[in-house]
Amino acid sequence: MAYSEAERERRRQQCLKTKPWEKSTGARTERGKAIVSQNALKTGLYSSFEPIRILARLDIENEAMARIRAIVLKQKQAYENSNAKPHPFWEQVFEGIDDDDFLKELRNSKC
Repeated sequence: MAYSEAERERRRQQCLKTKPWEKSTGARTERGKAIVSQNALKTGLYSSFEPIRILARLDIENEAMARIRAIVLKQKQAYENSNAKPHPFWEQVFEGIDDDDFLKELRNSKC
């Protein structure tokens, strides 16, 4: 939203009048400081602390594996509810549904 010059000047004058930079103190208590120290932390993928980055990658991988497993189970249920025989690819996937290594391979495949 673009402001007119008059509106920009009005806001500038209001800011100069209230001087919010003089009133801002930040967190005062130890608890408050601990909370605000995490403000920039989103996923941890870009943390400078290596263990945080590793944990963030594991969380993302676990979420992806759970989504893959849910898709495969839904597909398996659809085949079980129909009279159709699954494609050989799906048969292989259904057999490997509980094998995490198989699911990782599937996730990384280009099929």
